[in-house]
Amino acid sequence: MFWLYLYFPRLQLDSMVMPANNSDAQICTEEGVPQALEAVVDPHSHQLVQLSDTTIKEGLQVGMGLASAAALVEKLQVYAYQSELEQDALEQLAEQLYSLNGDISLDPPQGLGLRLDTMGQLYQDLGSYWQQLQAQLAPLPLRYHFASATTLLAAKLLARAETDQLLTHEQSAQRLQALPLACCDFPDKQLSHFERLGLQTVGELEALPRSELIERLDPASQAYLAQLQGKLPLNLPGYQAPEQFQRHCELSYEIKQSPQLLKILEPLLKQLEQHLRQRQLGAPRMQLSLIFREQPEQTLQIHAPAGQNSAAQWLKLFALRLERHPLAAPVYRLSLSLCHAQPLAGDKADLFNQQHAAIPASSLVAQLRTRLGDVCLTGIDRFDDLRPERASVPHPGDLAPASALIAEQVLRPSLLLPSPQPLKHPITLQQGPERLVAGWWDQQPIERDYFIALSGDGQYLWVFRTPQQQWFVHGYFS
Repeated sequence: MFWLYLYFPRLQLDSMVMPANNSDAQICTEEGVPQALEAVVDPHSHQLVQLSDTTIKEGLQVGMGLASAAALVEKLQVYAYQSELEQDALEQLAEQLYSLNGDISLDPPQGLGLRLDTMGQLYQDLGSYWQQLQAQLAPLPLRYHFASATTLLAAKLLARAETDQLLTHEQSAQRLQALPLACCDFPDKQLSHFERLGLQTVGELEALPRSELIERLDPASQAYLAQLQGKLPLNLPGYQAPEQFQRHCELSYEIKQSPQLLKILEPLLKQLEQHLRQRQLGAPRMQLSLIFREQPEQTLQIHAPAGQNSAAQWLKLFALRLERHPLAAPVYRLSLSLCHAQPLAGDKADLFNQQHAAIPASSLVAQLRTRLGDVCLTGIDRFDDLRPERASVPHPGDLAPASALIAEQVLRPSLLLPSPQPLKHPITLQQGPERLVAGWWDQQPIERDYFIALSGDGQYLWVFRTPQQQWFVHGYFS
């Protein structure tokens, strides 16, 4: 086997979102870009466990006490360490990389193991695979270290040692031999024993005869060394892509304006788009939960009945909804959930028709619903009846599905009158007749000859003539 390990030393801090225009607790770098003075603190030991780049430049160090750090940096922004936030971020990252590598092991709270020897048939070489992987990681605001080795535990230790190289089998073995024992996860008591024996590197430990290793190492350390050498497997849970989509976002600062919130939503919606496209699904309904400090949670549900998987289209729908429902209070946490998914139904169109709508009908309906509200839209039920006044019936609620909105093969007016009106003005016939004879089965028969006509003021009409030579207007063309 051959493994690649990705180590994210400050995953919680990097995955938290900070609005770019918040000037509190920030300093400017030499390039003039504001950077926050942030740190993550262990709530039990009150020691710093993760630091932003600017706090490191201010003299803070991992392991420093909170009181000392606050004395050095006056406007330090502190967050309590939460392993569940890193677990969520790790699973989201694994889902994003799942399209490149189907064999991923989760090593909470800050590591991912990717098996490389099974990827040989998909990629020409390790370099091309790494380019694809870097393209996925580059847009993310995550600092990481990496290394490759013949065993997953060896790759993990080399990545934590900031090797940051793709090593061959021989190179990884040499690097592992030179790795200090202090970089390994042996118990403190065992490390002290190694120090008294004068053992400093993994290579020096492995050079001991097996009998001495059994005598000098406790059972747990023996198993750990066997995992490092590949004699025992490192049992980590394999990742399986979830069918449900849910994202939680912890904000560094409270958001008070909708445009700021939309900037936070955009990358989350791009993750949704990737989730849906990989499964050829569409989302008919999304739910956004906004969490405030002093007010009840605000939940917004947005509908796209035909199903939508475009991040850009969902962002427009959220923007329209937030216009109607401004933020009730500053937001410090949000959650985006996919209520359910359905098979994606594409918009049907004629291959030889060169006229295309600027926006698909399903997207237009979703935008109108979001802007105006459900009660302002009326759907249409269609029936196989040749009588125009009985071919469709309006009803409140969802509009007809996209498959029912296909254009007719014959010309029909955009506006159909509730009932035909007598023709009172002179017209010029342009097209017709089209004879409709129907209704004999339910004692409401019609017999009409329909024409497309032009009125004196240039309006195109849909008119018909009865057997009694009476003329009526039944609709208007746009």
